[in-house]
Amino acid sequence: MNINFTIKQDESLRDLNLLKRFLHEHDLGYPFYHDWVEYVCIPEVKDGYKTAVLALHNKIIVGDFIWQPHKELPRTIEGKNMRIHPNIRDRGLAYLGVF
Repeated sequence: MNINFTIKQDESLRDLNLLKRFLHEHDLGYPFYHDWVEYVCIPEVKDGYKTAVLALHNKIIVGDFIWQPHKELPRTIEGKNMRIHPNIRDRGLAYLGVF
């Protein structure tokens, strides 16, 4: 199966809502994860402190990478979240450096 991805930075309220829904759907069982999405991640992406890159297929989010400036190391970014939808894994989206 051939899958075409669109990789883009979040640019709109629609993108932010897609990201929020995607993050909630793929929690991987982390404690307090949903609180982090609601009260830390999404507000900080909206405010520009965190940066989110979205991977889309047919306008549906299938992956994300979120990072922020490291708080202690200058000129360093810190990855905060990366998810790939289970149906899209093993196609090279994350480990080939697409993000």
